[in-house]
Amino acid sequence: MVTKPWSERTKTAQQLLMESMGPLSKIPGVRVIPLTPPALPGGGDFPVDLVIASSAEPAQLRDLAGQLVQKAFASGMFMFADADLKFDQPQAEVVFDRDKLRSQGVDLTQAGRDLSVLVGGNYVNRFSIQGRSYKVIPQVRRSERLTPDQLSEMYVTGGSGKLVPLSTFATLKTTTEPRELKKFQQLNAVRIQGVIPPPVPLDQALGFLENEARKILPPGFNIDYAGESRQ
Repeated sequence: MVTKPWSERTKTAQQLLMESMGPLSKIPGVRVIPLTPPALPGGGDFPVDLVIASSAEPAQLRDLAGQLVQKAFASGMFMFADADLKFDQPQAEVVFDRDKLRSQGVDLTQAGRDLSVLVGGNYVNRFSIQGRSYKVIPQVRRSERLTPDQLSEMYVTGGSGKLVPLSTFATLKTTTEPRELKKFQQLNAVRIQGVIPPPVPLDQALGFLENEARKILPPGFNIDYAGESRQ
């Protein structure tokens, strides 16, 4: 939002920001975070930007960051706080039973290759029509691959070239994985990002997060800064 010139308004940008929080929070289905851009370019999107880095697994970083975000909200100093490491990417994994594979006369490599062709979407060749080149993409119909459960209805090549149902030797494992894994100075990392109201100094908010982080972080975890906080 671009404000009007000073001669046409009596409120500061920070006052407008505070007044907009209430109405914006009532919009259903949308989370709106009002903030002012940093004075220096390249500072980042949020004034508070604390980094926790370690060689630990991302799941442990996520859990510790979640505890820190809860403490930030409980302090009353933050209008918004969140961690940027999210385990929200659905993933379906096809697990082959090797004993059942052998009993069905199915070669593991061939089964994987068949499954890749059926749902992978890779092109294997090109053909030309009226001077234009088109990709050849072997794949089952879209209506037959809309959900992970439909994988069990597919067939792969078995012994003597016979088709074998995938469901006879494979199971489906569903999990959620992070959309991306964050790194900071070559370590696994998570960033705690937040917005503070105008009366709260940035160093006070960062100091609070630092103290709380030292209480909950095990040995081997480092605290650092990014974005505007680092500047």
